[in-house]
Amino acid sequence: MSNVIKAYTISYDKSVTKTINGSDNWMERVKDNQNKTPEVVETIPEDGFITGLNAVHIKEIASEEEQKEVAGEIILKAEKEAQEIIEQAKAEANKLKEEAYESSKKKGHEEGIAQGMAELKKMQEDLMHKEASLEQDYNNKLKDLEPQIAEIIGGLVRKIIGVEVEGREDLIIHLVKMGLKNQEKYNEFTIRVSSYDYEYANEYKETLISSLGREVELQFVEDPELNENECIIETNSTLINCSLGEQLKNLTNDLKLLGGMS
Repeated sequence: MSNVIKAYTISYDKSVTKTINGSDNWMERVKDNQNKTPEVVETIPEDGFITGLNAVHIKEIASEEEQKEVAGEIILKAEKEAQEIIEQAKAEANKLKEEAYESSKKKGHEEGIAQGMAELKKMQEDLMHKEASLEQDYNNKLKDLEPQIAEIIGGLVRKIIGVEVEGREDLIIHLVKMGLKNQEKYNEFTIRVSSYDYEYANEYKETLISSLGREVELQFVEDPELNENECIIETNSTLINCSLGEQLKNLTNDLKLLGGMS
């Protein structure tokens, strides 16, 4: 037998190489380490003798448990970082959402105020225009009603005096009679009439006294300054203007006050 003692030493096949990209998945790196197994080759010295056994050199490879532990730590760290990224993203999203809401709210509030002021101004302008239009309509209607008012006044005058105004010679007697009503505390009267009415009034003096239903002293006086249907009653303390024109004037003023006219 040969006295050559075959010894074993461990060497890696350098022809089998792999370049690991730093961006490769960590699981692939772990798998590569697990798949690598030491290769045993025979080495014989040049003289053919071996004085002893060469030590077996084995590159340390992490155990499966250690690899799992490292992998777990990597996973936990990755999950933690991912969670932090998610939380940060949520916070940023909420912040942006809140800022957008506040901005929209402020903008909407300002726009609402501006819109409200514009609407209020328009309403005021519309009211002013409507008021002016109503006032114009009122004036136009009042102008249209003036002939009707005159007719109404004429009817009231005829009703109050009790006679037709035009073409009545006895109108002066009616005017005097109306002026003497409610004058019971006086018994003496001087009645001034126009030259046109003097003759007729003096002729019907007794008839007028009889219509009063009491004893009075009555005297007609011709006054050239008075016109037809004008007469003034004098007592010892007062003057009573019972002319037709004066009664129409007073009646017209009363009607204007009742109708809100100026």
